[in-house]
Amino acid sequence: MQILGYVESKQKFKCLFENGEKKLVPRIYICLDIEDPQKFALRMSAAFQRRLYADSLIRYKFYIAAMPTEHLSEVSVETKKNLERLVRNKKLEHAEVTALLMEVS
Repeated sequence: MQILGYVESKQKFKCLFENGEKKLVPRIYICLDIEDPQKFALRMSAAFQRRLYADSLIRYKFYIAAMPTEHLSEVSVETKKNLERLVRNKKLEHAEVTALLMEVS
């Protein structure tokens, strides 16, 4: 890949690929010669992980917002105790159980 220039209006680099194709490429996908390849790989990995996390958070919030609630009953006392026990057993002993129970309810 050869960098032909920078398009300020789109904030992307114009690149020429081996197959003769020209494309606009965001900065995050380009490892410049002056960069450390390991830092580039770490940056790409971190960006990918953040993207996965953001995607899962968006899906979670959408599912919660779209969940029908009119036919749900209150969580039983026994279920609350089981949830509290599971939280304590799963290395979440410092977690706020009340907040978790409110979210489940």
